[in-house]
Amino acid sequence: RLIEALFGAVLIFVPLLLRPRLGNVGALLVAVMLAFSPTMLYFSRFARNDIFMAVWTLALVGVVWRYMDEKQPKWLYAAAVLMALGFATKESQFIVVALVGLGLVALSWKELGEWIWGQRYLDEFSSSGILVIVLGTMTLPMLGAFSGIFQDTFGIILTAPEHTPGLATGEADGIGVVSAIIITGVLTALAFAIIFKWNLKIGLILMAIFWVITFLLFTSLGTNLIGITSGVWQSLGYWIGQQDVRRGSQPWYYYFIVVSVYDFLPWVVAIVAGIFYSIRGLKSYYWTIIPAAVAVVAFAVTLVASVSLGGVLFAGVPIVFTLISLAMAETSEQKFTRFLAFWATGTFVAYSLAGEKMPWLTVNVTLPLILLAGKALGDAFTGVEWRRSVVNGGWMLYIGLPIFLVVAWRAIFFETHGNGLIDLIELWVLLAIIGFSLFGMWQLTKRIGRAPAWTISLSVVVGVMFVLTVRAGWIATYINSDVPNELLIYTQTAPDIPRLANEIKAAGELTGTGNTINLIIDGTDGFSWPWYWYLRDYTTVSYPEYDTTGKLENTPESSIVVVNARNASVVKDALEVPEFSEGRRFQHRQWFPEDYRNITAGDFFGTIIDRRRWEGAIDFFFFRKLPSPIGGVDSFVYFRNDIPLSVPE
Repeated sequence: RLIEALFGAVLIFVPLLLRPRLGNVGALLVAVMLAFSPTMLYFSRFARNDIFMAVWTLALVGVVWRYMDEKQPKWLYAAAVLMALGFATKESQFIVVALVGLGLVALSWKELGEWIWGQRYLDEFSSSGILVIVLGTMTLPMLGAFSGIFQDTFGIILTAPEHTPGLATGEADGIGVVSAIIITGVLTALAFAIIFKWNLKIGLILMAIFWVITFLLFTSLGTNLIGITSGVWQSLGYWIGQQDVRRGSQPWYYYFIVVSVYDFLPWVVAIVAGIFYSIRGLKSYYWTIIPAAVAVVAFAVTLVASVSLGGVLFAGVPIVFTLISLAMAETSEQKFTRFLAFWATGTFVAYSLAGEKMPWLTVNVTLPLILLAGKALGDAFTGVEWRRSVVNGGWMLYIGLPIFLVVAWRAIFFETHGNGLIDLIELWVLLAIIGFSLFGMWQLTKRIGRAPAWTISLSVVVGVMFVLTVRAGWIATYINSDVPNELLIYTQTAPDIPRLANEIKAAGELTGTGNTINLIIDGTDGFSWPWYWYLRDYTTVSYPEYDTTGKLENTPESSIVVVNARNASVVKDALEVPEFSEGRRFQHRQWFPEDYRNITAGDFFGTIIDRRRWEGAIDFFFFRKLPSPIGGVDSFVYFRNDIPLSVPE
């Protein structure tokens, strides 16, 4: 996992690319939030490729805006490198390119329209229009598999659905292979035709950079030439083929839950900032009323009636809202801030609508939220004369506001203890403190000014949320890293596995056989993993699947036998013999108890208005107390009794 940790460290420095846009304070705040984000911290120590995608994505956004500002070809070449690395890393690159590209289209829609109507040449495009050309031409040849959504109409296999006999998911077959070659060829020719019309020299350099990297990575540095075909076609084809599988079967509100538990700081700030940036500077606010009304109605329909159309409208309205606002941007600052608002909104919605929802994909959801929140906080904190405001009395907010928050929390959850007058006095004291605090803050606001008072108050609230964020990240990453009482953990190997691996190593030393000790691992239900890894240096290991091989008739010669719990009866007669110790049960895999799956509108609103029902959510947020036990599946391990208790002399 060293490479993941290194990428997690590199990610913290990538905001330097956007420092001209974010500002020094904004870039620093983004870097800090990336460093301490529980999601980023956890998955920068997790053996998946999502942290790689975070680096490529943030760097791509950075070079896009550096080109917008400087218009130097080197940033286009950097974009080509990052595009190739993204496509070679994970299929989520299609979502990244779609959202970044759509944002650029919104910024250049006028010139694109003029080009369509023959009123402008490609070589006359502005920087945003050029970026549309660059990203579009590199992506076009990769989009052929999208035709797979029409394969049933034509009766051919362009993108094989999951579990198609003899075919990998997303693979073409028969006449579909010929069709795939033709479609990809046409798209490639179209891409080069656009390059020729725009700028042949720069365009060919870009395509050479992109395709050399793509070829080398998809073919494993030239050792697997067929990999270029599966990479170009099956990258998107895999998604098309397995979208209906909905791996994980998570509800549409899954990321609302996960983000609110871990990255609540950038999420809350980003929601406010996204609305603020999207409407600030608009010449008329009337056009926002209709989308807002549609969103409210759609939300109500989705919660109450569970109508899919309501969910689609609720998801589409914020995208359309931020996209139109971006298209109407006039100043350079408006273009950047509204782009961040659209990117954050579009990413959250896209992953919420996607069929597969997993904890590690939260990395992609959180990244733009952090960028938007960092920019907003940077703007807020640099717009105040801190020294003057603090000296004139602002320092009192750093004392009074935390006290107010603690007392308000105590008042919200105030419960009587049957002491009558004492309970009443305690309640009145709490309310009095709240009242005096509000009055004092109002007077202080008049003294130092509304903007400084709000900004200082914001810094206090953000500080409290940041402390809670650091705590959540520490617990998830360093305390509960392999125990699934965290939402960031889906299904994971139980801690019993590495402990048993150490016992196997000790048994090899005690018998003098070392890594040649004879082992049997029941591979039923994929239980051969992660044993393949832990036993990679052992030379005499077999992985039968006892649910298919049938009953174990004879007592094995192996020193240690691990059996899937579901096959306990299959091996009972052969292993419950004097030669072996009694089977010891241990957990093989564990998973988070997903009680949130079937939340209804009544549950949601009932929890809001009933304080007693908040306790479960609060207990989990602060103490990770689960409403039900952790799920898991078990195995049994049998040791041969002739394993000595000490190393033979």
